[in-house]
Amino acid sequence: MALTLFQRIVKRFNQTFSRFGEKSTVEIEDFELEHFLLYHGLIGSSPEGQRSFKDVRADFLSAVKNKSSLQMGITLKLMPLFWEDKLKAIAAEIKDAQKDAIIRCLMPDNSDGMLAPNQNPPFAEDWRVRANAATLIAYVGDANAVSVLTKSLNDTAVSAKSAFCHTVLALAEIKTPAALSTVEEYIFADEPWFRVDCINAIARWPFAQVAEILSTALTSVNNLSDYAAVAAARHHKPVTFLKDDRQTVQNGGMAMLLALCAPAHKAFQPEQLMAFDLPACFEDAVRLAQENGSALRLRATLNLIDWLESNRLNIDVDDRSALDQKTLEDTKTTLLSEAAKKRLSEKFAAHTWQKEHSNAIKDLEGACLIQLVGELKDESQLKKLEELASHEDSLYADSAIEAIGKIGSSSSAETLIQIGRRAVNQEARATKAASAQPVVEVQPKESVTYWHVLRALGNVKTEQSFEYLLSAVQDHAPDKREKALSSLVSVGKGLKLSTEKETALRSVLLEAFKDPSTLVRQTAIESAAVFDDPSLIEDVAAMATAKESSLWKEANRSLKSLSQQGHKEKVLAELNKRLVTTNDQTRKERLTRLANELR
Repeated sequence: MALTLFQRIVKRFNQTFSRFGEKSTVEIEDFELEHFLLYHGLIGSSPEGQRSFKDVRADFLSAVKNKSSLQMGITLKLMPLFWEDKLKAIAAEIKDAQKDAIIRCLMPDNSDGMLAPNQNPPFAEDWRVRANAATLIAYVGDANAVSVLTKSLNDTAVSAKSAFCHTVLALAEIKTPAALSTVEEYIFADEPWFRVDCINAIARWPFAQVAEILSTALTSVNNLSDYAAVAAARHHKPVTFLKDDRQTVQNGGMAMLLALCAPAHKAFQPEQLMAFDLPACFEDAVRLAQENGSALRLRATLNLIDWLESNRLNIDVDDRSALDQKTLEDTKTTLLSEAAKKRLSEKFAAHTWQKEHSNAIKDLEGACLIQLVGELKDESQLKKLEELASHEDSLYADSAIEAIGKIGSSSSAETLIQIGRRAVNQEARATKAASAQPVVEVQPKESVTYWHVLRALGNVKTEQSFEYLLSAVQDHAPDKREKALSSLVSVGKGLKLSTEKETALRSVLLEAFKDPSTLVRQTAIESAAVFDDPSLIEDVAAMATAKESSLWKEANRSLKSLSQQGHKEKVLAELNKRLVTTNDQTRKERLTRLANELR
């Protein structure tokens, strides 16, 4: 559906007005950035104007000498990951001789409750002060450390939450039963990053002591499950869980495989995951999946098989010889026998779906059942999937939407569109100026649901889907425009479009080549090959000279595909035009190589 005249006027105003403002930037909250740095093993860089080590050392020693917690708080206004080792080195100089004085500065007596937050580092308003204080309290040590850090953690969870990941690590450094109990309280927290942080901390205890706690935490539903699995695997590899005799612990290992090998999880490269000995999990995973045909075990094992197939060349030669293609394919066929599919369908029908969020978050088995029913295209369960997808507050909703899309029944189009309309006001979103950068959504949960609807509709080939997606490509958020465009082309390719709709689709693609977002332009290039329209070759060839590597690489792939589809002459003609008009030597060489490959 095209924009109304009024909507076009509003959008043009927004676009024009936006040119007078500063360029749009993405502000990454400290909370998100700190977690990204922590879990990717980065320390960040010293911010501009940051104090020197010499000055920080002098301020720290002065605070201890003056027994001033206020002065210590001022000193600790430093980025924790960058300064952690440096602060420990400073404390180490005087720890033996002045331990009590250091502790008095880090965790002053506040039994009367009269200290202001800036006089009490574990409860400071600045999250950096809390984080650094927690690290140093654990490093220096004190009998009351766990009690103070527990109170600090409880306050941090609702205030200075960026310090949470550092405070639980401080408790893990102390490693007492009381410290473990404090961390365990948050393994099902509403905040997904808190759950990852708890797993990261608990994994630092000996395996025998925390295997069941860790497994319970890992078998929860979390969109950051790949980070959680990596945090656990850095201390205890998945195969250790799988070889344990306890079913709960085995399921913890399966949950790790489910997350580590999931194709949708791309935060960590395959090369990084090789350190976790995933090939060594194959035999145990298959055995456990066959012994107990739970959806979690089956989905995790299938993920592992797919991952092994995709990464065979990177696997150690000895492991690779035992995991040949035929073995992997035969194992998958056995696991997905007709009898197994029937059992899964029956389990899905009999499953108890949790209405309370606190219970649904623990139902990883249910989440896996939804995934498998979708992937196996079990239309007999479509009605239940649509029911799960339609519950706004359900933790299962987005997974159910994805499953409906995988089944691809045309009867589901209306349900998906209704969910999308309930989630967002599509017309209002279309009036905002198209953003080049990711946007901060006013309703983040609803916008995620909307994105899943757009993706699912790409596999539901109906006129309704086409019309809805045609409107969605006008969205102001680049991730929504990109997904709507990709799905629109997929639906258009699967339908016999009228001349009018085919023209509308072509027009949308042409506009997408000029989109401010690189992500959308890349999808436009890819879509041109899918749509197989020779009139778009000129625009694709123009992208072959783009500055962005993602664009010219995608253009090369698309031009090769178009050439193979019978458009070689036109592709070569457009490349020759670009060779004549391009002065940049590097780009000329790229175009020449591509043209030679196509001849």
